Amino acid sequence: MTKEQKILLTFVLLAVGGGVTFYVTQQKSTPVPQAQAQAQAQALATVTDTTLAPVSPTTTVAITTDTPTIVSNQTYTEVLTYKAPENHTEEITVTAIVDAMGNIVDVTFTNATPSNRESKQYLGNFAKSFSSSMVIGKNIHSVNLSRVGGASLTTGAFNKAITNIGAKVNG
Repeated sequence: MTKEQKILLTFVLLAVGGGVTFYVTQQKSTPVPQAQAQAQAQALATVTDTTLAPVSPTTTVAITTDTPTIVSNQTYTEVLTYKAPENHTEEITVTAIVDAMGNIVDVTFTNATPSNRESKQYLGNFAKSFSSSMVIGKNIHSVNLSRVGGASLTTGAFNKAITNIGAKVNG
């Protein structure tokens, strides 16, 4: 049984034992009538381990008691274009996994094919110098890197992408 399945089973058992209404959604919690929730919980509690579906990393589980809402990590992607020297346009894609507190769990970036030799050099310098450890564990709203690998425009674009992702996060 996977960790996610164990967590789900624990929540199901809590729902049955305490008569708690629970919600399972992808993005927004929608109420499930208590009788239906108890019936579902009872059915899930009797299912064998081999038939439980894995919980996706973007599933939200909320319990309507005095316990806090539990939200799993969310993945956000931002594609950003920016002006490079000689009026060229470059593009980077930043993907950040953010926990319920708004802290970055993981981050990656990729870039489209550079438009010229100079951009290729700076994007390469940024890629060689960037490490996800520069931002992992930091709150999404506090990240502000400074000229990674000497690539100020690429670093600025990365920071802007993180800021745009931060605007989507409730953390």
